[in-house]
Formats: sequence, structure tokens, C-alpha cells
Amino acid sequence: MNGKDFIKDRLKKEPAIPTKQLNITLDTRDVDNLEKIAALLTKETSQTTTRNELIKTAIKGFLAESVEELEAQGYDLDIDDASLFPYDTLILPAHQEGFIETFLGDNKWFPIRANDYKIRKMKYIAIYVGAPVSAITHYGKLKEDGILFDEDTERYTVLLDGPAKQLPHAIPLGNINAAATRYPRYVKLSTLLSADTYEDLSNN
Repeated sequence: MNGKDFIKDRLKKEPAIPTKQLNITLDTRDVDNLEKIAALLTKETSQTTTRNELIKTAIKGFLAESVEELEAQGYDLDIDDASLFPYDTLILPAHQEGFIETFLGDNKWFPIRANDYKIRKMKYIAIYVGAPVSAITHYGKLKEDGILFDEDTERYTVLLDGPAKQLPHAIPLGNINAAATRYPRYVKLSTLLSADTYEDLSNN
């Protein structure tokens, strides 16, 4: 890494969030299952995944959905919702034909299978286009009230607020397995705009 790349990499990193260590006891079967999932994800995506990461992700999801439900029932919680789920951009995979026809041509994307709480936090969407492009090239801003749920298919459609924008530079796959792009990825828009490769989107 040269000096330019080193400085660029350091400046795009966000300050570390303070942490507190907790001692918890888990069923050994749950621990074994976590290790199996972590091992599979590590193998399939070429990115190291640990059981602790899985636990922290699960806790974040539980807290976010619990806050949503309690507030919906009228409880006033002094909790910063943004700290639970600070992401505003959804990244999804697509084939080139569908990307051109639907995302660029119709200014929308569907069908999307996603967590209701998470998708309704989204303000932007980007598409990772598979081979031969193998990169993210465009993103779009979502319309206000542009997240539609189809009860029959239990899938979402999102509508763009105008044509998708081309990124300043394409974001190629990088040194990770293409399997890492198969599932919805939630990031901050700033992370997307500063990423050099898809691998950088894991560090948001």
C-alpha cells in the first residue's frame, strides 16, 4: 500500500464505537450451530466470519425490532434508533438484463425479500450487477412512500425518485467470492460512495 492509499483508507474509517464486554452463557448446541454458520459464511464468501459477529448482529436486530414494536404500542423509549440500525442504503444483486430494463429503464426494483423494519429505513438502493459487469455502477434515491409491500408474494417493490445515478467509479467485486453478493447488504451511503471494491462494504 502506497502513502496515498494509506491516507485514503484511514480517512474513510469512522471512529470506533465504545464497547463493553459481557459474560453470557449459551446452550452448547447454539454455540455449535453458530460456529457451523460462521464457518460456512467464511468458506462461501472468502471473508472471515466469527460466532461473536453473528451474536452481535442478532442482538442489534432484536433491539431494533423490539424498539419498533414497543414504540408502536405507545411506549416512549429513550433509545437512539440510529445507533441500532444506522444504515440508509440497500445493495442487492441482479443480472445485467434486469438491471438495465427495470432499475435503469423503469426506475424501480422488485421483487425484494427483506426485513420490514430494515427496508423501511432505506433512502437509497444500489445494484450489484453480475458477470460480465461484476460491479456496482449505479444507485438511486427512493421516492417518499416508495416502498411497496405485496401481501400475495410477501415481497417488496421500491420506486426511485427519478433516474438512477452513476457512481463516480464502478465498485468491482475485489478479492471476495461472488457468493457474498447474493443477499441484501445494508450500508451507509457514505460507505458506498467511498468504497473501492465490494469488499469495502463489509467494513461499514
